[in-house]
Amino acid sequence: MAGISGLVGYSAAPEDFVGTLQVAFCDAVGALHAVVAILAALRQRQATGAGQAIEIAQWEAAVSMLGEGLLDYVMNGRVLGPTGNAHPSMVPHNNYRCQGDDAWVAIAVRSEDEWRAFCRATDHPEWADDPRFADAYQRRQHCADLDALITTWTSQRTPYEIMEILQTAGVAAMPVMSLEDQFRDAHLREREIHLESEHPKVGLEFLHGIPWRLSDTPGRIRRPAPLLGEHNQYVFGELLGLPEAEIQRLVQSGAID
Repeated sequence: MAGISGLVGYSAAPEDFVGTLQVAFCDAVGALHAVVAILAALRQRQATGAGQAIEIAQWEAAVSMLGEGLLDYVMNGRVLGPTGNAHPSMVPHNNYRCQGDDAWVAIAVRSEDEWRAFCRATDHPEWADDPRFADAYQRRQHCADLDALITTWTSQRTPYEIMEILQTAGVAAMPVMSLEDQFRDAHLREREIHLESEHPKVGLEFLHGIPWRLSDTPGRIRRPAPLLGEHNQYVFGELLGLPEAEIQRLVQSGAID
């Protein structure tokens, strides 16, 4: 409904059109908008002493993520469609096959200085002098030729080798990681993004760590996900102050487990 699925794919051709998101992207977008709304309401309450109701529309929140597409339609009358890995101004900008089984690296060049640094880092300074690649516009017009040349270079190296070479030269490059790659990544392990936890029913499971870091109150994952009704006594009894008889009545009526 928000139009995001209409942008997923590599071209407008039906055989190349993916047309669906593989993750609950809009759920997270709606939640983040809710957080901002709550903070704004709390600030208003602090100033006035009065609370207020908050309504979050997930559809509208998701549409707000399509700013460039909305502007392009309003100003130019164009309807944004699937563009794959292409970028309107950065060229090269793509995922390139590397040495290994289904191994890929993402490379993005955003300026002429980076383009020349890229050519030097790949030991192909002649690319910078090629008229087909003289500037971003020409590289865009001949991106298929350029991608073929780059693939010849990347296919002889592993994604992490390429990352080291290009990042050292000041060019953005990163391996395209599977979920397994992420679990093995030294940086993410150091950041404790995937944590082991012992669940009373499931056994050993992995939990997603805290992606933000606060200097004074960093927070941590202290326990696994709760069982159904595990904290009823704490929530209804200690927090809400319901008498034991009322809690039992709610349990017996099936209102809570």
